[in-house]
Amino acid sequence: MALFLCGNRLHEHLYDTVRLISYRILIRIAVARANFTHAYALLDSAQALGQERRWNRLVAAALAERTRLNLAEDRLAEAGACVGQLRQLATANAGSSGAVSPEIENYRDLGAACLAIRRQHTQEAVAILSGALERLGHLHGTYLALRLRTLLALAWLNAGERDRALAIFHEVATAAAPAGVCQSIVDQGPDIGPLLNLARDSVRTTTAKAQEIVTWLDRLLNSWRAQHEPNNQPRREGERERLSSRERGIVELIAQGQSNKEIARTLGITPETVKSHVKSIFTKLEVDKRAQAVSRAQALGLVKHS
Repeated sequence: MALFLCGNRLHEHLYDTVRLISYRILIRIAVARANFTHAYALLDSAQALGQERRWNRLVAAALAERTRLNLAEDRLAEAGACVGQLRQLATANAGSSGAVSPEIENYRDLGAACLAIRRQHTQEAVAILSGALERLGHLHGTYLALRLRTLLALAWLNAGERDRALAIFHEVATAAAPAGVCQSIVDQGPDIGPLLNLARDSVRTTTAKAQEIVTWLDRLLNSWRAQHEPNNQPRREGERERLSSRERGIVELIAQGQSNKEIARTLGITPETVKSHVKSIFTKLEVDKRAQAVSRAQALGLVKHS
């Protein structure tokens, strides 16, 4: 009977893992296609299934992905709520089994660190990431460890600590380049671009190993540009002509974080007029979210990066 129960648990664990990986892949595909509605629907489905079957790993993975997606859309409050749920899940798991599941702990720390970096809370992010890396111990070259170190480099870069960021990312490159690890680095989002460019500029190709790192960085940069700076150059002038000066001004105010009512007060027009302009902007830029409009407009050179 004990052997049967053990085998049954193993089967459930493997099924849980397959579900987790499948959902993650589908969500990443939806995000890459800017189909955020479908991505959120997949997350809802994953969380519902995890809660129904008490697969806390799946619930934690969905919450971590939801945190990442909210941050990509500059929804910091929603991302903070997800991190709060991850912390509660880790605490509840510890209370029921006596120890926090390592995977749930990792999801919690990844979500919390990403949120802290976005909020410019460098010391908090560094403390979370350093603790997570210390917990991993000998698992220095794993995907998770590389991801955590990449986030640590981003935290220091955002704090203006360029040399420290490059030193940490050099450790990542030394381990990741020979292994061909790419997508998990690019998946850190648009903020990874400046770090990759800095790293590429800092490498001196005096050895075969340095050349391997340069080749790897070039591959990362090409992948990052394809994902975050799609081929908009041929359309740039057309887009610039299609957006009126008023619409470009509204995009700039959206980039500053102003709501429709605030934009209306700034420009001396009605909120309904602003809403109409925003709808036109979405149509012309082929987006359906304010954050996407700002990102696309910045990529096209219509507004400056803040």
